This record gives sequence, structure tokens and C-alpha cells, in this order.
Amino acid sequence: MKITTSPSLGKAKAETERLAFTPEEIEKIYEHAKTKGNDRLCVLIQLGAYTGCRIEELCRLRTESVVAIEGIESFKIEDSKTRAGIRSVPIHSHIKPLINRLVTNTKDGYLISTASNNKYGNRSDGLSKAFGRLKKELSFGKAYVFHSIRKTVITQLQRQDVPGILIAELVGHETGTVTFDVYSAGHSEGQKSAAIEKLAFKLT
Repeated sequence: MKITTSPSLGKAKAETERLAFTPEEIEKIYEHAKTKGNDRLCVLIQLGAYTGCRIEELCRLRTESVVAIEGIESFKIEDSKTRAGIRSVPIHSHIKPLINRLVTNTKDGYLISTASNNKYGNRSDGLSKAFGRLKKELSFGKAYVFHSIRKTVITQLQRQDVPGILIAELVGHETGTVTFDVYSAGHSEGQKSAAIEKLAFKLT
């Protein structure tokens, strides 16, 4: 009898094999990108560290993605394959000047300019590969990818005593409970902003 493996199990295994960076390691990678004059990677790393967003979500942010919700400047993430992925993420005070600059200087409506989409329609492909080369230069192995920054954000929020339900909402994960995934309207933007502000990195 042929036994097939569910694609979701393979994805779950890949997730567990990825490791989180320490904040200091993210800062080291950022400084390396800065030294090499790679402004787009510098922007991408800052946005990843202060939002926990997926790389493709960041590369799809447009000027109209920057909105005011309950009086708080936030990113509206709408291009997602899951219901939980459609969400808002308050903009950390540290990157507000950067976001204002990106909105002002964009030439194509996107906050981060990239090469043309790959054959799957992904805008992040080129930058993902560039990040891979960058971290390899610093001797980070295969377990470290851009997604590792997302793991770092989740870890840091957890260590700052942010409730797991709130962390899941910020990063676009389902909680696995009917109570919160179906019936709850979610946390207020103020609650989410207070959580995001707990993230601290030396990225200047």
C-alpha cells in the first residue's frame, strides 16, 4: 500500500525546522545590509522586525495599505489566502518616519520596489534570495530564512507577556478556537498598538 504524505505536514515540518534569530542577530544582518548599501533589504528587515509580517505581505504593501484605524496609523493586510491573514497591524513608532518616506517616494505605488513577479506571481522572490545570500555571508545556515524574523517577533511578544490570542491576531494565525476565530471581533487597534510597541531593536 502506497502511503502519501500530506502537503500540510511537509509545511509544518519546514516551519519547525526554521529557527528564530535573536534580536542581536537581526541587528547584525541589518548592519551588514547597510554596509553593503542595500537599502531595500534594510527597509525589508525593519518592516519585518517591527510587524512580524510575511515577506510577501511586506512586498505587496501599497500606499493605500497605510490607513488610520481607530485613530491609529496601521498597515491593512488584505492580500492573504486565509481569513486570519486579512488583518491590520499598527505601525510601530520607530518606523513611522520610514513609512512616511516610502509613501512619499514610491514610483509604482508599492512601499518596497521589486523586480517583476516570478512565474508564481510573487513579488518577494528576488529580495528573498538576496536576503538568503546576505545571511549566508554571515554564516547563518539553512535553518535561518527571512521567515525567521517572524519567529523572532512572535518570541519577543511572548516574552513581553503579550497574550497568545493577541499575538496570533497580529501575525495572521488562527487561534484554533471557535470562540475567538468565529465569534470575536478581535482586539482593539489600541490593544494591538500597545503590543507592537513592545518590540525593540537597534535598527537605525
